[in-house]
Amino acid sequence: MNRASRNALSVHFDVPPKEFIFLARKLLGAYTFLHVIEAEVRGNTILEPFIHMQEEADVILVDQKTISPVD
Repeated sequence: MNRASRNALSVHFDVPPKEFIFLARKLLGAYTFLHVIEAEVRGNTILEPFIHMQEEADVILVDQKTISPVD
């Protein structure tokens, strides 16, 4: 506790911008709502344009988890 309070008063500690805190709060609220209604969201289709995977194994793993079986 003492160490945390010293670090908080340090010149190297900066409070995140209010926009970041607002965004984090909104995302947490959306996640909580989706969890409560037991929704399933294909987040990979939302995030794919913004994230470039470097490892081929990661891409294969994501593909395995997101490809729905053919009925």
